[in-house]
Amino acid sequence: MIELGVPGDDNQSKVDIRLNGRFRHKIAVIRRGDEGRQVDGGPMVPGPWAFAFGLCTVLSDTPIDHDPILDVEDGDLLVIEGDTYKLTIIRREWAELELIEEREEPVTFLVQVNAYGDGEVNGEPVWTGNAIKHETFEAAEEAAKDLFGRWTAVKFWRVIDSNGVFRAGNQGDAS
Repeated sequence: MIELGVPGDDNQSKVDIRLNGRFRHKIAVIRRGDEGRQVDGGPMVPGPWAFAFGLCTVLSDTPIDHDPILDVEDGDLLVIEGDTYKLTIIRREWAELELIEEREEPVTFLVQVNAYGDGEVNGEPVWTGNAIKHETFEAAEEAAKDLFGRWTAVKFWRVIDSNGVFRAGNQGDAS
């Protein structure tokens, strides 16, 4: 396995790859939570996924010293931001990256409330939350109960995990 490290702000790897000893490519990454087009004009596809794009089809023998270059072969495994991709050389100058192992996201917990005035949609309460993520269920439940005790407008509270699964609340199933 080859660890490529974290791409920069432009989503491009700081390391170029060289196929078959001469075709130079950059690795670009669509991060988890972002989306991008895999085909020009195609639909937006959520990350994580990565692709290699050629910088030129023929390199001169002149050394390129501004970026490190990593020689890769067909079948190499590249680890980018914790996700593992298999490199397949399609033609001698074209590479494809297939996500074969996605890193597991740690489960976090979120607090949501339903306050007077939030109303209901189709008989279900409208839930509101913020971006605060709690590492443990217990911490989230404590924060929800604290918020419920301090805010007079809160009717119901609930805790969901980062996958959207209901964990606890003060309103039955709080769905």
